[in-house]
Amino acid sequence: MKILIADDEAISRRLLEKTLERAGYEVTAVENGRAAADQLSRPDGPRLALLDWMMPELDGPGVCREVRKGQQEGAYVYIVLLTSKESKEDIVTGLESGADDYLTKPFNADELKARLRTGERILHLEGRLVEAREMMRFKATHDALTSIWWNRGVIMDLLGRELARSQRESGCTIVLLGT
Repeated sequence: MKILIADDEAISRRLLEKTLERAGYEVTAVENGRAAADQLSRPDGPRLALLDWMMPELDGPGVCREVRKGQQEGAYVYIVLLTSKESKEDIVTGLESGADDYLTKPFNADELKARLRTGERILHLEGRLVEAREMMRFKATHDALTSIWWNRGVIMDLLGRELARSQRESGCTIVLLGT
């Protein structure tokens, strides 16, 4: 699975990169928050992200807010904030910005991997949920026998909209039936 690491400290970024590559992740590493937000907003971008709080251009919570703002049309991204900030207020701020998890530095590699596996499980469940929703949408709009034509409910809805549009535009609507 693809994972994004965003950390402005080169040594920390390299340590995380090696740790996660050994754990089997395909790692993309960036050094600032703007690059992280751009990567995570791409349709084929990573779905797991490990963000440092303090970064140039856009901090970790800022990246979370930006990713969540554009999340409606894309796949869900599981975000872990990794920081030395330990106060309860900081944890609350991080989670309220849209992070899914919060881990303090120095981190334990096994704990980090366990939290990322949790993220993978959530992403897998989200994928199954989207798949089920699409299957239900298809079944609700297509003929059960042929599965290729719209069902009566969809046809009546489309016809109603077209009749309303032609009335609004003082036009006409033609309906052709064929076998």
